[in-house]
Amino acid sequence: MADHTTQSGPIKSRAQDQCEPEESSREDGRSAMNPLEQRPRTESQSVMLEAGTAVELAMEGISKLDETGHYVFVNQQYAALLGYRPDELVGQSWEITVHPDDRPSVLTAFARMLEIGKAEAELRGVKRDGSVFYKHVVLVKQDGAGKRIPGHFCFVWDVTESKRIEALHDAEKQALELVAKGESLESVLEFVCRAVESLASPMRCSVMLVDDNGLHLVLATAPNLPGDYNQAIKRIPIGPAIGSCGSAAYYRKPAIAADIASDPLWKDYASVALTHGLKACWSLPILSAADGLLGTLAVHHDKPRAPQPTDLKILERVSRIAAIAIEHAHMMEAVREGQERFQAAVQGANEGIWDWNLVTNDAYFSPRWKAMLGYEDHEISHAYQEWESRLHREDRERVLSHLSDYLEGRAARYEVEFRLRKKDGVYCWINACGILIRDAANRPVRMAGSHTDITERKREEALQVAEKQTLELVAKGTHLNEVLTFMCHAIEAVTEPMLCSVMQVSKD
Repeated sequence: MADHTTQSGPIKSRAQDQCEPEESSREDGRSAMNPLEQRPRTESQSVMLEAGTAVELAMEGISKLDETGHYVFVNQQYAALLGYRPDELVGQSWEITVHPDDRPSVLTAFARMLEIGKAEAELRGVKRDGSVFYKHVVLVKQDGAGKRIPGHFCFVWDVTESKRIEALHDAEKQALELVAKGESLESVLEFVCRAVESLASPMRCSVMLVDDNGLHLVLATAPNLPGDYNQAIKRIPIGPAIGSCGSAAYYRKPAIAADIASDPLWKDYASVALTHGLKACWSLPILSAADGLLGTLAVHHDKPRAPQPTDLKILERVSRIAAIAIEHAHMMEAVREGQERFQAAVQGANEGIWDWNLVTNDAYFSPRWKAMLGYEDHEISHAYQEWESRLHREDRERVLSHLSDYLEGRAARYEVEFRLRKKDGVYCWINACGILIRDAANRPVRMAGSHTDITERKREEALQVAEKQTLELVAKGTHLNEVLTFMCHAIEAVTEPMLCSVMQVSKD
């Protein structure tokens, strides 16, 4: 490892622009006074021990840097995020952990922290092996009861997966828009393939669909695989040891070939892939909401490679996006062929479907839409008010205003998140999307769309915010009882109507 401590000179000369706090106020080897020193020594030591334990056990990365921008403390999680041991980072400059292009963002955040005491930024981190990941950083200046204390705290969360999920969510919405516009399924799936390739380079993606007899897979798209290879696999049987895709479709579970040359799944087909420089292939089945086989999603590599857990999470999400696109395409076909087949497709969908006649004010809510709120099909009538009357009072004005803007053409699209009251009185979070149909006079006559339950995602987001705030309280030396009280209130806020309590083991 290169010695980066020689950078301390120029870093210190840019102290007001970089990630360093004010000069030290230590005198005679004693730290600046803080609220803990005003308590009895045994209580202070106990609180500090508890705080230290909390820091080491934290799920987030925590570090402290001195006035020259070098690490003086790093907890286990912070070091692990970067591929180091804690002792390997102590004494090193912050610059080795940040992508060169994002270092100006750190300087901006540091200046902000000096101004208001705290700053946040999302940027790219660099691990010990040179790989890059996304991280959310919170810089906190120490509170010394009005006195200047050297150094600052840095809290870090790995947000790489959430970044990818955000991008995949965008891809999902764009894919559905393509379907709604009448684009061919092949075009939609090609878009999905290119999306996953951009998120997980250097993967090369393909999608195969089950044919009408359910015995073969037919290549739908593979935009960046060799043309001759695509020709060779344009139709393959479903069965065990028929490469990764045939096997994934047969067993309806992932089929991973980390090394095609030696993998038994490819024993009769390895030469086809190897001839075109393909050394690894991972395939996942694409399943419908009713667990029916729709096809397979596969990624290919030029080198032998086994997937990491994050790779599989990406592919699982992409397979769901592909499934949604395929099912929506099938749904549109069913609409054209007749209402009976359309109803069957709606009932098999995993999302709640709604269809609102703006002329009569009647509405259709699918059985899944009702089940998401805890109702049987016969317990909710097909009236528009069944939806509006269940809106949370804090969301009502915002949601209805957005709906009005969309109907009157002031909003380009209808997508909104809100809370709906369930049968048991508890509220769930819903993501609603819809499209508007106008008549020949351009008047809105019909609107249809879907509901997705996002309650768990909302809870996770709220808990992440509460975790950050809890760690900030710990960093500021807040008394343990106050920290625990804050934690309980935060948990109750996202798990209502639950009540939370914390009990400590007696020192006796």
